[in-house]
Amino acid sequence: MSRTDVTCPVFVGRVDELSALARARVDLGKSHGSTLLIDGDAGIGKSRLLAQFRLATPATRERTFVSGECLPWAQAPFGPIRSFARDLSSKFDFAGAPPRAVQALAQESLGLEKADIFAGFVELFAFAAQRRAIVYLLEDLHWSDRATLEFLTYWAPRLGATRQLLVATFRSDHLEERGPLFDAVSQLSRLASVRRIALGALSPAHVRELVDAVLAGRQLDSGRRAEIERRCEGNPFFAEELLKASLEDGLPSERALPISVRASVLQRLEALDNDARRALEYAAVLGDRIDPSLLTVMLERTVDDVLPTLRSARELGILVDDERERGSVRFRHALTRQAIYDEIPAFDARPLHERAVAALEAVFETTPRLEALAYHAWAAGDAARTQRYGELAGNEAVALCAFAEAAAHFDRALDAALTDEDRARLFERLGHAAEQLGDLRRSVAAFEHAFDLRRGRGEFDDAARVLTWLAADRSNLGDGEAAREVQAFVDRHREHVSVTMRDRLLALAARLTSATYDFAATRRILEKIERVEALEPVARQNTLIAVLNECAALGDVAPWRIAAAEMFEVAPALRQFLASIALYTVAQTGAALAAHDEVERALTAADTIARARDFTAIAAFGAVVRARYLFLRGRLDDARSALLDALERGSDVFVTRYLAATVGVSIALALDEPSLAERTLRDDVIRAAREGTIVAEDALVLAELARWLAARGSLDSARVELRLALETPHLGQPQVAPVLLAAAEFLETTELSPVCAVLDAAATAACPAQAAMAALIRSVLASRNVRGAGSTVSHAGEAARRFREVGWPLYEARALLLAGNDREAARLRARCAGAAAAPPAISAGALAGLSRREWNIAKLIGDGLTNAAIAQHLGVSPKTVEKQLSNLFAKCRVHSRAQVAALVARGLPDPPSGSVSYDEANALVRERN
Repeated sequence: MSRTDVTCPVFVGRVDELSALARARVDLGKSHGSTLLIDGDAGIGKSRLLAQFRLATPATRERTFVSGECLPWAQAPFGPIRSFARDLSSKFDFAGAPPRAVQALAQESLGLEKADIFAGFVELFAFAAQRRAIVYLLEDLHWSDRATLEFLTYWAPRLGATRQLLVATFRSDHLEERGPLFDAVSQLSRLASVRRIALGALSPAHVRELVDAVLAGRQLDSGRRAEIERRCEGNPFFAEELLKASLEDGLPSERALPISVRASVLQRLEALDNDARRALEYAAVLGDRIDPSLLTVMLERTVDDVLPTLRSARELGILVDDERERGSVRFRHALTRQAIYDEIPAFDARPLHERAVAALEAVFETTPRLEALAYHAWAAGDAARTQRYGELAGNEAVALCAFAEAAAHFDRALDAALTDEDRARLFERLGHAAEQLGDLRRSVAAFEHAFDLRRGRGEFDDAARVLTWLAADRSNLGDGEAAREVQAFVDRHREHVSVTMRDRLLALAARLTSATYDFAATRRILEKIERVEALEPVARQNTLIAVLNECAALGDVAPWRIAAAEMFEVAPALRQFLASIALYTVAQTGAALAAHDEVERALTAADTIARARDFTAIAAFGAVVRARYLFLRGRLDDARSALLDALERGSDVFVTRYLAATVGVSIALALDEPSLAERTLRDDVIRAAREGTIVAEDALVLAELARWLAARGSLDSARVELRLALETPHLGQPQVAPVLLAAAEFLETTELSPVCAVLDAAATAACPAQAAMAALIRSVLASRNVRGAGSTVSHAGEAARRFREVGWPLYEARALLLAGNDREAARLRARCAGAAAAPPAISAGALAGLSRREWNIAKLIGDGLTNAAIAQHLGVSPKTVEKQLSNLFAKCRVHSRAQVAALVARGLPDPPSGSVSYDEANALVRERN
């Protein structure tokens, strides 16, 4: 079998720690020597940090580094210190060195008294440091011999006024009380010249960055990837090893651990006797967290018998105190627990889980532990208890908004369920958990199973109830057949479905149909509802959404406001999930009508619900709605943040990605951020827009694509997209006005008759925003000498006035430019970009205070490099460059790469202390290549 390279090719995270090392090295030029102690768990990245520190140091200073390491199997006296001496002898001429230094260099010091040995090495190193600043890298101090530790405590206080930096790494789990390492670290930590850096787990964002970099385009399904990201718990070595196992063997992520991970854990168990190992195996059966009282029941021992074993395991770094529950302990890492658990023979594991269930049931009445009961019943193969406790634990997780955990419990309960009634109920609950988690494909699959089971049992009202959830989720995944299938079910099973459920289904069908702008069909469906006055809140919500959609499409502000007011009244009676959808729909439809008060109220209320309940998919949809509204209101930075939030949360939800593409380019062009436009113009979204029935959203996506192509100089391609967009039958609707505007700007004048045809009606529309857009489009046509368009200045002035009343400053600025008022247009655009003054007021001094990497990025931007090219130059990922760009923009108070380039052109300050210069960065790249 070929081996797969899964080493992360870029350095991820640890920016602060790397900066601390760089500052300590720079301080050597001022004869400020010091010691840095770096500790953390095995695999947390200590060696990688040192390697990056060395790599980031200019090549001209490479001779400053000498290295030593401590070996677990050969702890020779002063081993790493003697390595330092040998390394120095190859770099320096020691002629004229003090006698004891010469003895140390010749490795004759082992025959001397300890005081002379220590003094000899100190004099040797100090003599070398007079010639050149030196950095000593000492790895794995936890395996050091006692003599080396004693020397370090003697040497460290003598580094302060020299050009010497000692950097030593060790595993924090080896700090045994009263042991040599503990004593040495405690003594060193009291010195003013010693700094200790504890490496913790990587953040979830950095873990995702690491996984992206390791995969480098290789395919790994999203479920397994998410599982790896969760299981590694921020440990980069574990993440790489889990990835390696998945890529090479295709192992399900829970089945087996890589040998390297198991070995790193099991090695620590060798210090324990057989009874202690057996106790830890029982503890591993209980799970990641261990209640000593339960463990005693499992082992049939007393607490006094068990506590010494727990203490020994804690001293070895296998267990740590549980910060969540006083008196309990937990495994240091979930993979530690799994490595131990995997050592238990399969025939022994099931009886142990049975004993765990019995122990937990004994305390269940006073201390409910549903999650643990569900897990152990499942692991014991007890079907009845797995279903019972799994369902109860899933319900409890839903109440706590832990939807991923709830879905896992319902899945296991389903595997154990024996009757169709139980399976139908559990599929419904799994569907709701997945829906609220944002995994709509999973919710659709679960609801389809529940629907088939209910219908097969002749439970047509229950089947209709499930169908309302199923159809809504299918529609949000881009399935245009959902509304027709709802109506077909009503027609086919009319006699078997109650009036209440028929009306609920018809209300849903009306809502889904209104989303396609077929309002004639929507009204026909609404007329079939038999008991309008008796509609349930959920059905009333759907009819109101249909009304809101139609009013927004027709620009009817007054009836829209009546429907919105009623929706605010209905929302409190809905399930919170549905209430958030209802309120976001108010905001979405109201934004195009410039109904700011209602939009703000709806967004605030919906955001509160979605965030409190962690409704991922709905929060993503709401973030897109907010992004479009904020763009119209001229709050570009906030619009950008909302759009990125939507793309992050809703990456798997088609409707969210689709709506993001209706505004993403506009935001990106206003901020001069090409990468933002590229993120929204996904291939599947563009394909759907081109192949769709050209409803309003299809046309908007194509118009955004056309703007992007035109901005890149591909005017002919832009015109192709706009011609297709103009085929929409909804050109007269307010939200489609950006399509007309793009067509007026970029199409040939001979192709603009469809635009002119809809302007007369729009100019007199009751919707103020629609009338303002009509005036702006007429001014564009007039500026292009389109026959009958009128005066550019007159229409532009009217548009600017109307947009000022509507409160859409970006469009007002565009109208002012056409009217010849460049100064006021520039002021408005600067305000929208968040600048306190126009760009020329920003001084070159804004570049002061940048970090090393930010300074390098600014220099590379000034030289015209793209984000991808900058990432390649600096050896980091494009995502890291984007993050640093955000920091750079904030520090410089600018909002685009163009402004950064302008500042660099005026004069870039000297690089910050300890920075890698542009030339050095290029030299580093050449060395790597």
